[in-house]
Amino acid sequence: MGGFYVKLRGKFNPTKKVRRYPNLQWTRVDGKRTLACAKCIKAQARV
Repeated sequence: MGGFYVKLRGKFNPTKKVRRYPNLQWTRVDGKRTLACAKCIKAQARV
């Protein structure tokens, strides 16, 4: 993962390289408890 620049008026401002963690939550899939991200849980509810 690389950093990126926030364009300011003539000032050098490299932003932090922060690791983004997925939003993991416990959910039941086929009767078993598993960890799934919130996006996957929402997609499963639509099906």
